[in-house]
Amino acid sequence: MSDEKIERPNKNYKLSHEKADEENIKYHYNRDRRLEKAPKSVRDLYKTEKKKHFNIFRSLVDTRSKAMMFLSIVVLSLFIFMLNIMGYFDKEIETLGGNIISVQAFEYEGFTFISIRKTIQENSNAYIGEVDVKVSPYPLNTGNMQDYNHKINFLPTEEQNFGFPVRFVSKELLIKFQAKEYSLEQIVKSE
Repeated sequence: MSDEKIERPNKNYKLSHEKADEENIKYHYNRDRRLEKAPKSVRDLYKTEKKKHFNIFRSLVDTRSKAMMFLSIVVLSLFIFMLNIMGYFDKEIETLGGNIISVQAFEYEGFTFISIRKTIQENSNAYIGEVDVKVSPYPLNTGNMQDYNHKINFLPTEEQNFGFPVRFVSKELLIKFQAKEYSLEQIVKSE
C-alpha cells in the first residue's frame, strides 16, 4: 500500500447547511419526472387507486400455510361433529324411576368404596323411597367373592349422595338397583 491519503470524493460538498432557508434547499426527488421515465405498468399503478375491502375468508386463506390450517380446522370440526351425532361423546344417562344415577368406585386398602349420586330428572315424577343396591364383582365367576347388599333411601331432594365400602376388591363391579317396579344394572370400573 502506498502512503497516499485517500481523499473522499465529496470533499467539495458542504455536508450540512447551517443557515439554510427552506426556499434555498433543493429537492432532487421529483415523482412526476420519475414516473415519466417509468414503464407503463408502473404509471398505471399510480393512476388507479384500489379500494381494499375487508374479507375475513381471504385473510384466513391468503397463504398456503393459512389455507392448510383453515382446512384442517374445518375437517377436524366436521369429524368431531359427526362423532357427536353418532353418540360417541354422549354419556349414557342411567335412570331409575325418574332419578338420574351415576356411580363411581375406587379401591383402598383391600376395600372398594362405592359412591352413588342421585339427581332428579327434569319434568319427571321421580321415585321416592327405599332402593336395594346389590354389588357383585364382574365378571360374575370370580371365585368365592360374595355379593354385597345395601339399602338407600331416595328423598324428594334435588340431589343426594351415598357412599359405602364393599369388603372385596375387583377391577369391575356389577351394581344392581331394585326399587319396587324399577330396576337398573350398571357395570362400573374401579379406579
